[in-house]
Amino acid sequence: MNCRDIEGLLSAERDGALTSGQRGVLESHLARCPACAEFRTTLSQAMEAVRIEATSVSVPDVDDEWQKLRANLNRSATGSRERRSFKPLLWIATPLAAAAMLAFTFIHSSPTIDPTGESLTTVAEAAQAEYVEPGDAKASTIVYVDKDSGWLVVWATDPGADPKK
Repeated sequence: MNCRDIEGLLSAERDGALTSGQRGVLESHLARCPACAEFRTTLSQAMEAVRIEATSVSVPDVDDEWQKLRANLNRSATGSRERRSFKPLLWIATPLAAAAMLAFTFIHSSPTIDPTGESLTTVAEAAQAEYVEPGDAKASTIVYVDKDSGWLVVWATDPGADPKK
């Protein structure tokens, strides 16, 4: 057998799965091969270190850990309920804010009534003009909306008038 086959037998020896014939082949090879004998020693030392490390690990109490986990879950659930308490407020506040904006818009855009009882148009209505028709097609016309007052101003020139007068 070669050294590669012996490595497989060393693993089987560690697991306790060798037959008496395989054990004899392994012992005779280890007596002639110092590299495989050293590998067997290194493997044994590594396995002993793993065994010692595994026995030194402390395992926590399952019941205590379960209680801690449940407490954390309950605390998380309580915190999320507290955060959710603002959602109904947002569901109510958003439509109320929109309704307030609409009411404000309607109040400030409704026509005003002068002392004589006649309805006056609002600034937005006074500034609207779809079409301005000059009296003379040759007349020069300028349409302007004053930003401060909202008035619609129309200038027109008389083409037959003397510009020097």
